[in-house]
Amino acid sequence: TYSIKVRAVNSVGNGAASDAVSVTPIAAGPSTCPASTPTQHRILVCWSQLTPAQGQLMRYRAYVFTVGTFSRVVSCKGTSSDTSCTMLGFGKLSANTLYDIRVRARVRMSRGQVFWTEYSTPEQVTTQP
Repeated sequence: TYSIKVRAVNSVGNGAASDAVSVTPIAAGPSTCPASTPTQHRILVCWSQLTPAQGQLMRYRAYVFTVGTFSRVVSCKGTSSDTSCTMLGFGKLSANTLYDIRVRARVRMSRGQVFWTEYSTPEQVTTQP
């Protein structure tokens, strides 16, 4: 958590500092684990449980992206206690294609604020021919 104050500075001089505001950075995303052997139409994704420094974990979402981009191909959802989900990509996943898998978590803060964590580091998988 950081404490931030703001003050204006211009050619006349420095203004008075504002009251301090506490800011907590967004949590990092959960880490992914290697996906099971994907088929042409299905990818099982798993992740490590995330324990947020603040707030309550609500759910997870896993995504398949075109490799090297944030262009979503398909996704699946997991509850706060899940550590895996299966992505079904009939008509969306291509055979013998490399994809990036990323996971992120939804967290509710004590004041009712809800946010997504950052995406996990991508895991790459190749669908079967």
